[in-house]
Amino acid sequence: MTRIAGWALVAVAARLAMSWASAESGVFADMAQYHERAVHLATTGTLFPDALRGPGYPALLALVYRLGGVSFWGARVANAFVGGALAGVTGLLARRAGAGERAWIASAVVALYPGLVLSSVYLMPEGLYTLLATLALLVVRHRSVPLAAAAGVVTGIAILTRSVGVALLVVCVAVSAWMWLTDVATAKRALARVAVFTGTCLLVLAPWLAFTTRVAGGPLLDATSGMNVLLGNHDTATGRLNMADDAPLRQQHVVGATSEADANARALSAGVAWAVAHPGAWLRLAGAKVSWLLGLEGREHAWGYSVGYFGPRGPLTVTLWGVLLMAAFPLLVGAAALGLARARGRLEAVHIALGTFVVATIALHVASFGESRFHLPLLPVFAVAAALGATPLATASRLRLVAAGAVLTVLVVVWAGQAPELVEALSALRAPNGASTPRPY
Repeated sequence: MTRIAGWALVAVAARLAMSWASAESGVFADMAQYHERAVHLATTGTLFPDALRGPGYPALLALVYRLGGVSFWGARVANAFVGGALAGVTGLLARRAGAGERAWIASAVVALYPGLVLSSVYLMPEGLYTLLATLALLVVRHRSVPLAAAAGVVTGIAILTRSVGVALLVVCVAVSAWMWLTDVATAKRALARVAVFTGTCLLVLAPWLAFTTRVAGGPLLDATSGMNVLLGNHDTATGRLNMADDAPLRQQHVVGATSEADANARALSAGVAWAVAHPGAWLRLAGAKVSWLLGLEGREHAWGYSVGYFGPRGPLTVTLWGVLLMAAFPLLVGAAALGLARARGRLEAVHIALGTFVVATIALHVASFGESRFHLPLLPVFAVAAALGATPLATASRLRLVAAGAVLTVLVVVWAGQAPELVEALSALRAPNGASTPRPY
């Protein structure tokens, strides 16, 4: 058994243990919507008649429900195996990126990363989307046209799971352009890769787009994207989600819409119009959005715990998990930055794919808003970067070390500004009634 496979098994075991410890947890908010759609698909064989959520994750849950009955435990077992597959694919991606025998380090990071392990308890699509995106990155870096078709299929499924998967379309274009510019592929082959990738992706999306046209009044990836843009671009926006903004913004811009598609278009138009009319404010918000996207983790977990999702836990358990969640991302980003400074070898297509995915994902959240839970799909990329740096410090490029230090300095300032809010939340959650005193999201 290779080390990568071993860490994949560790990932499954860690997530099963977390699910067993959270066996009483149910669903609420977005989780209830995914569960509802999965139950409908499992029992009727048809999609839920709206476009609120993409069908990717509900389809996985529906398969589990058909095989073993409607069960939150069954859903979490599926999430655990998704996490195991993610650890394995991340290790393979690290190997292709040049980590060699140290590729297992990337698998180990993904297997034990606290936010990924804890998130597997939620009936949410982030884990599945992260697996699909990582698999697409593994395949799209190859110059083969048939593999471009496979990457297009995986990307289509990723988009059906979370609409931000459109970032992978940018990745394919960037990789193909790099291949052409570096003579890895002719212009004809590079264009063929893009065409085949896009065509297969659209073939995967076509049935869903036809369905939403029929039930929602127009082709949609989901009915939340437009509202997300509006929530991130208005007069009192802060760069992250404020649920209290939702109702008044809908009242002002969306009420009276004739369909889901019309409502989505109205919200999108209002958000874009605000950004165009307030370029200075939008630029300031862009920085805030990136800081929240790359911010300390814990906000959503604190909220979930405060409404009783995990049930009451001892102060020591709450403290341990709070510290792990807050510390894990800075440690990983630091290791990734140092890894990039130490990495050796020439730039290849896989590196273009990884870098473009990070940039495109950040850009999408600058268009809407940033939340630390949205950086989960970037964790495998950071894990790969960390694995690339498992070489002696003496081999590090001085210029790259300085650049990495500058980026980390900015992020440390950002994290220091975010820490007091999370520390205050952790203190409140440690109280005897911490699991039954709801906190605002």
